[in-house]
Amino acid sequence: MMDVVELQPNSFKEKKQKSNIKRIFVLESFSGVSYVTEFTQNKEEISTGKIINFGEFVGNLNDIYESNEKAISGNYSNEVELIDPRILVSKPNLLVWTYTPSPEQFIYYKYGKQGYAGRFNWPTLLFVRKGRALSVAVIRSSKNRPTLDTQLYQPPFPNTDNGKICLGSVSLPEHNDIEKITIAYLDSTKTHFNGEKNHIFRNEEIPKNYAKWLKSKAKNKVKISELKPLSTLAKFIKY
Repeated sequence: MMDVVELQPNSFKEKKQKSNIKRIFVLESFSGVSYVTEFTQNKEEISTGKIINFGEFVGNLNDIYESNEKAISGNYSNEVELIDPRILVSKPNLLVWTYTPSPEQFIYYKYGKQGYAGRFNWPTLLFVRKGRALSVAVIRSSKNRPTLDTQLYQPPFPNTDNGKICLGSVSLPEHNDIEKITIAYLDSTKTHFNGEKNHIFRNEEIPKNYAKWLKSKAKNKVKISELKPLSTLAKFIKY
């Protein structure tokens, strides 16, 4: 009885250098005695066979397996990148993601004699970055992945105009690191509303004491019913 095992080169590097070389192991058994003969084949030429014992044969198989595993890991480990599930769109000129701030994340507000720096029951936010421009909106829930038809709501924060953020002196990182971009915005001090009316609340009125309203949300959630509808996600991206 005779079995033939053909093995390709044992690494990508070796494959480039010896792309036409095969290692052939022939397993033979005569009258209850078994043999393993190793050959190498280069194109059409086959070398003279070399008899090896089973220990060497098994060792060769293990070496080839481990070498292949290392070669695959070395060639692909640096190319594989897991996509953050919060990222909805990632292009060189457009980045869209959702973010639910930690309960430990403070909000900072200062306008005239009013001011507040403390805990805030953040809603789930949606950000759009186009170059240096940054926009923010509120979505109803973080449980379901938004679609282009998802309804967005005005963010209940100063320094915004239909979601477009007046960054002022806020410095955003050059690279698209959503964690660093978001924290840079959240840590910034919100200072002013646009115009006499605040277009972010459903009743279109600025709370007389916005700082007090913020403080009330340290324990109470921001209700979607408090916020004015903004647009769908598809339209928001096009702004």
